[in-house]
Amino acid sequence: MHSTRDHYILDQYFGLRQDHHFGGIQLEIKEEHLLLADIYNIQKLLNLCIEKFVSNPDISTSMRAVTSETISEKVKLRILQKKLAKLTYHLEKERRYKSEVHEEEN
Repeated sequence: MHSTRDHYILDQYFGLRQDHHFGGIQLEIKEEHLLLADIYNIQKLLNLCIEKFVSNPDISTSMRAVTSETISEKVKLRILQKKLAKLTYHLEKERRYKSEVHEEEN
């Protein structure tokens, strides 16, 4: 069961998301919410924050999270694993596309 604190933190985060366009929430705010989700074990918020760090095309965003001294190693590992899975997916997709193009040419 979520506590009042957890609901407040989640509501605050959702309010920020509604006030900004995609990617418009400042990195410091995302990092703060990631830290709060990690400390208080708010899984829904943790998953949302991790997804925001992973989906950001700027690699320095993910690097900032995984080099942070305040975020737990478990969360850092999840970010890196998800980022790697995303990159692997896109590389495989590109390989399939190039393979199909090459087969069509022959």
